[in-house]
Amino acid sequence: MINVVSIYRSLHVKFTSQKRINVIKASILNILPKNEVFDSWLDVGTGDGVLMQQIYKSIEDRIMSLKGLDIRMCLDSLVPSAVYDGQRVPFFENSFYIVSFIDTLHHTHDIFSLLKEAKRVAKKYVLIKDVLYEKEWQLISLRVQDWFGNVATGCPLVYNFLKKKQWQEVFERLGLKILVLRSSIEFKYLFPFNVLCPGCLHFICLLEAT
Repeated sequence: MINVVSIYRSLHVKFTSQKRINVIKASILNILPKNEVFDSWLDVGTGDGVLMQQIYKSIEDRIMSLKGLDIRMCLDSLVPSAVYDGQRVPFFENSFYIVSFIDTLHHTHDIFSLLKEAKRVAKKYVLIKDVLYEKEWQLISLRVQDWFGNVATGCPLVYNFLKKKQWQEVFERLGLKILVLRSSIEFKYLFPFNVLCPGCLHFICLLEAT
């Protein structure tokens, strides 16, 4: 019997994974302050480190130190990483110039508390790439995307998706100032992935933590 789910996931990885990395990398590089040196960078939920390594290679003359953090150790991670409990970031105040979450926060049960931790350890910036929705059908789409993308990885499927207004409320409560917000990222996937993964559900944001 043909496993439709396995076939779909294989196609998803083949036709979307590298394009996703390229688009997110370009989007992040585009919103970072030009010519600014990031003496220390912490990426929370770094996983295999593929995306962060490519970002690092693009501006390695501006990143003095890069460290990853995740809930489990990925032995072949391309970024030096540490393990944490998913709640408390195990570093002192102002330990990193910038803290990033790339498609990480919707996998946690308490987005507010984790961002509060990020603000505590960040000297200047918090960078977020995540998703949002406004209508129920969009929420269903996000659940489908998340399941296909992570069911085989062991990543927690929490589906903690927020609306744009809810994200903004979290930022305001924490005193995180929005410096740049791009509320749509166009991945230009082929059909049917362009329907299931519309760019309007993805956003990227640079926040001032000071």
